[in-house]
Amino acid sequence: MLQIQRLALHFKAQGVAFNTVFSSDLLRARTTAEGICGLSSGGEQDGESYALQPIILPLLREKDFGALEGKSWLATREGGADFVSGIAGEPESLASVASRVDSFLSCHLLPVLRDAGHTAQAVAIVSHGILLSALWEALSQLFLSKHVVLAPGVKAAKRISQWSNTGYLELAIGKLDEALSTPAPTKEGDRAQENMENRSARNPPLHDYAITVLTINGRHHLSNLRRTPGVGSSKHDAKQLQIDNFFQKPKN
Repeated sequence: MLQIQRLALHFKAQGVAFNTVFSSDLLRARTTAEGICGLSSGGEQDGESYALQPIILPLLREKDFGALEGKSWLATREGGADFVSGIAGEPESLASVASRVDSFLSCHLLPVLRDAGHTAQAVAIVSHGILLSALWEALSQLFLSKHVVLAPGVKAAKRISQWSNTGYLELAIGKLDEALSTPAPTKEGDRAQENMENRSARNPPLHDYAITVLTINGRHHLSNLRRTPGVGSSKHDAKQLQIDNFFQKPKN
């Protein structure tokens, strides 16, 4: 919970006011999303203010590991392929995860981007490692490769899609000027008769947008935060109190 509070306070201190927060329906992600929304300023509609609430989506769940859920990597590695195939309830395939990601992009994220127009929108997506990696892979392919860039000072490791607990990937997406985003006309008439497949490959859905990577695995909010050793794999308990609550406050 302390990491979630730190994350929400960090965004608030940076002046980030989220308009939309999408979240997996699994407990840890949902709790994080609610924490972010809790410190958001919300918005106003028809003259009335409202508190921001996360949009909970099963599409954003982590990969389903089936009967392997909770088993160590060592156990699965020692058993090999026979170990996995012999278990009822096999893990969800990466193709299935990718399909869920595509549905999320088409039905939820892309409409937000296209409806925004020239109005700045701040959108948070709270999910889990494997799902988020698939999401970045699919999202980046919606842009022309030359329009996927790193901000000055940002250094990418082998993979951009890497997250610590409550670490975040920060992206800026903006529409390009029409002169920059419109493909130059071809000189020869026969080139204008390119088939639809080639045209689609040249112009992905967000070809007239650019995406800039601002932060990779942001952990600034975790500075000087001490973790209690030995509890990293414990189940989350929202009822657990901080140690401060067990001590009487001194009387003034």
